[in-house]
Amino acid sequence: MGIAIMVCLMLAAWCAEYDAGRIIMGKPIHHRMWWTIRASVMVITCIAMGVPWMSVGCAGLFSAAFRLELNAARGLTWYYISPSNWYDAAWIKLAGSAKAGGILAYCAEGIVFVAVLTWYLMQSSLHIH
Repeated sequence: MGIAIMVCLMLAAWCAEYDAGRIIMGKPIHHRMWWTIRASVMVITCIAMGVPWMSVGCAGLFSAAFRLELNAARGLTWYYISPSNWYDAAWIKLAGSAKAGGILAYCAEGIVFVAVLTWYLMQSSLHIH
């Protein structure tokens, strides 16, 4: 599971830097295509590591780590989200503002990751041989 988490964090950092470069150069970000590729890499990694359910936890971890790195690379506040994609736009609508939406997104993503990780650790401790 540790390898899946490390791959998730490294992929998030690389993807954020890639997207930041494209944004800075004024090139389009193909959100749907890249989301599909990035999610597929993480699902395949989690399956290969024998922890397929961790792909759910890594979804939360990836999103939060990606956003944090993307915002840092662009010199934006840590909680910044943009209405230019459906995911961020949904958080903005739900929370009523971009700042509140960004903070709420981090909280929800963190809860998903911690919940899956906690479930795994609890299951592991019950199966000690």
